[in-house]
Amino acid sequence: SARGTAALNTYRFNDARPAPGTNYYRIRAIDRDGKFSLSNTISLSWTSMTNIRIYPVPARDVVNLVFSGSQGRDYSIQLYSITGQVLQERKLQRMQQGAIQIQRGNLPAGMYLLRIKDMNNGSVQTEKIVFE
Repeated sequence: SARGTAALNTYRFNDARPAPGTNYYRIRAIDRDGKFSLSNTISLSWTSMTNIRIYPVPARDVVNLVFSGSQGRDYSIQLYSITGQVLQERKLQRMQQGAIQIQRGNLPAGMYLLRIKDMNNGSVQTEKIVFE
């Protein structure tokens, strides 16, 4: 509720596509009579993990992930079906090698989502991969 009321409200918002860099957010609360108030502005910074190369796409049996400048970092890697089911999961601690492979195994041909999370700073990168 807007200014002048005693009610305490809680708000949630999930920005599904934040822009890289700094994003600014605030709430515009509108009363029933049309008057409004603005909350304080907050800023959140989002970074992209552009230091990860994924190839080949499409792939037959193996997808390669090449990490550059990632030595000593921790990652969580998850392979999802297009319906959101986790099919494979790996944790990489204090990454030493520059590349890893995602094996197709017995997965049928199709599109999958690869979610890579940097456990040190919380940034997440999601990429589409295709197995032929």
